[in-house]
Parts: sequence; C-alpha cells; structure tokens
Amino acid sequence: MPHEIFGIFDHLERRSDSLGELYRGRLRLLKLADEAGFSGYHLAEHHATPLGMAPSPSVFLSAAIQHTSRIRLGPMVYLLPLYHPLRLISEICMLDHLSDGRLELGVGTGCRRSSRRTSTCRSCIRAPCSRKRWRWSRWACAGTACPTTA
Repeated sequence: MPHEIFGIFDHLERRSDSLGELYRGRLRLLKLADEAGFSGYHLAEHHATPLGMAPSPSVFLSAAIQHTSRIRLGPMVYLLPLYHPLRLISEICMLDHLSDGRLELGVGTGCRRSSRRTSTCRSCIRAPCSRKRWRWSRWACAGTACPTTA
C-alpha cells in the first residue's frame, strides 16, 4: 500500500559508525521509502551540533536523487545567511534538473544561535539587496523550482 501522504523529516546525527556508513544507510532507507511510496524526504541543515552530519544538503540530496525515482526531496531549510545567492540558486537549479522536478525547496535564516553565529553575510537575505542582484531574464533554467526566461 503506498504511503502517499507520509514523508520523512530527517537530520543526520552523529553516531559511532563512520560518516560513510551513516550516509550509505540513509541512502538505503531512502531507496526503500521511495519503493514503498512515501511522498517526500526532507533533510534538515544543522551546523556546530551533533545533529549536523550533513551540513551541505545539496551534496546529500544529489546522492539521494541517484538512488530514488519518485519520492520528492528537499532541504528543510537552506540557511540563507550561509550561502552566496548565485551559488545557491545554481545548486537549486542543478538539483531540480537532476531530479526531474522532484525538488521541494525550503529556505530560512536559522533558529539556532550556532547557525546565526556562523553567518558571514546577512545582506543576502534582504529582499532589496536580492532584487538588485538577481537578473532572472539573463538565466536559462526551465526546472520547476527555478525561474524561467520568457
């Protein structure tokens, strides 16, 4: 029986086994969830905490895309102060295309003090700054999570 209304909210916590085994185990879990009909998998981004063994959600989600075919995948959330806007939108577009439109997007500023403390750029989350720098008409991206050119 498909679990179309069920999803997985995950964080990769520190364990006694190696990080490689932790990642491989989660990818096996994702493959099983995909085959069982789960609707989504969302990975939390944490830094400077035992819950943060996947501090780069794009890298892990890229691997997850290769092990699944139907389940929707996404970060919960990209911590915007930690990313350069151009780099992040480029990664989002790549993931969207690699997943054939299965990417779901979540963004935020972070609620943990450690997330805010590691931030080097707060201006990238301010709308007036972002609007001046993003020139969507110059980019050609036709994925579902990305702006498209007319």
